[in-house]
This record gives sequence, structure tokens and C-alpha cells, in this order.
Amino acid sequence: MLFAIALTVVLASPALGQSDVDMVALDVSVDGLYVEPGVSANTSSLNSSITRAGNDGVRLMVVLLDEDPGGGAVAFADAVLDRVPGGTVLVLSATSEGISSTDFDESFLDEA
Repeated sequence: MLFAIALTVVLASPALGQSDVDMVALDVSVDGLYVEPGVSANTSSLNSSITRAGNDGVRLMVVLLDEDPGGGAVAFADAVLDRVPGGTVLVLSATSEGISSTDFDESFLDEA
């Protein structure tokens, strides 16, 4: 399912700068999706995937960034997860992806 989400993302070319992790965490904790301005994405499909995950008992939060975050996508996912009350955070950026979770152990995520 996570790979299907990644395929629905089309990144825009203009760079808008570094996302603030506190703002992203606040936004994504509300509805499960944060799309940075300047990023084009199929939000309907992403929201459907987030809802399906929730129906299966997984709190999935998806973050789409225009640029690679400082420290990398995994570090950004960890930082977002530190600011929300549990779940799984998937970060997709210009050239990388990262995932962090309180629902799944690291070995499971490595295989995903």
C-alpha cells in the first residue's frame, strides 16, 4: 500500500524551501495528509489510502515535500512522529522517502 501511495505523487519542479516540522506535524495530525505548497499530488487517492489504513487500524500520515529535508526524509519522519500521538509517518520528497512508526517495528518497515 505504501508503494501505491508513492506512485500517486507527482512532484512539482519549483523549490519552495524547507518545511517546518512543527507546522507539518500539526497539519498532518489533523487529517493524515500534508502536501507542501508547490507539490502536485492526487490527494483524493492519498486520502483514500489513508482512510483504508485507518479502517485496518493503522494511523497513516503522509507528508509530501517539494525538497529533500535537511537530515533526510527518515529523520524528518522521526521528527514528525515525535510531535504526534503515534502512528506511521511516510515522508516523500524530491529524491527520497522515509518512514517512521510506532505501529510497526523497524525490520518490518525495512522490508516494505
